[in-house]
Amino acid sequence: MARDVPSEALGEIDEILDAALRSAAEYIRDPVEDHIEAIDSASYTGDRPFEKAVIDAFKSMRLVANHHGEADAPDGIIEIALSGTENLRISVEAKGSKGIIDHAALAEATVTRHTEEYQCTKAIAIAREFATVGIGKKDSALLRETKGKVPLLTLRDPLVSS
Repeated sequence: MARDVPSEALGEIDEILDAALRSAAEYIRDPVEDHIEAIDSASYTGDRPFEKAVIDAFKSMRLVANHHGEADAPDGIIEIALSGTENLRISVEAKGSKGIIDHAALAEATVTRHTEEYQCTKAIAIAREFATVGIGKKDSALLRETKGKVPLLTLRDPLVSS
């Protein structure tokens, strides 16, 4: 405007720039969204694809995370450096494709044993959904088994109803 460019031309330039920036933005992928999609998709496949998707997401956060997944081993181990003390080692149990995970599918004793055998300080379990309500509308056996021992992480926001 300071150089006496016609306002019609400025309007056209503005529209062209807006269209170009919107088009370019469609090609920019949010890496967090990529991991969320990969984990969600793999959760229906289960086993190694789900385990690897979970571990890859932790790796993307610049954590030391290794996939194990062999029989009678944790699915992964995450290691977080702590200043002035030993690293925090977290055993990961990733359960996919089995629908709602209950105490039979996630044996707390096995998770605890893996934690001890692999010198981990904590353990977590990750699944699409865990059984939370048991007989008589009381806490499920899984919640009672894992309470205070193994945090249960789900893929969905519990406040969002489906």
